Amino acid sequence: MPGFEKTAAEKTDVDDIIEISDIEKKDDSTIVLMKRTLISFKHKMLSLIVLKLLKCIQIINCRAQDLKMLRQSLNLNKYNLNIIQTARKELNKIAEFTNMISAVKNTVINNHFFKLLSEMYFSDLVNKKLSADVAF
Repeated sequence: MPGFEKTAAEKTDVDDIIEISDIEKKDDSTIVLMKRTLISFKHKMLSLIVLKLLKCIQIINCRAQDLKMLRQSLNLNKYNLNIIQTARKELNKIAEFTNMISAVKNTVINNHFFKLLSEMYFSDLVNKKLSADVAF
């Protein structure tokens, strides 16, 4: 029965080969899946890197504009200085006027300017809610 053993051995070898090729196919599909996953991961990482680089470029552009503005302000000529000084004077005048209005408002509210009877306010006279004698 040596011939029978040989055919049985050949048959098991063929079965083993089929099983091995199935395992290789599974391994190949796993490898392909792993490669695709790796490529997808690399793509995501590259996308994140590109986004960070774009953000850095935007920040650099903003800084460059800031530096241009600083350079321009450092290169002020006499005309620009006069404009800035005039604007500061006008702002100071506006601040003084605002303070004066605030002081007048406080004076009227607290009855410092007009001597009214107690419990009376100038605003009541203006609104004609009361008729009272005002002593100056």
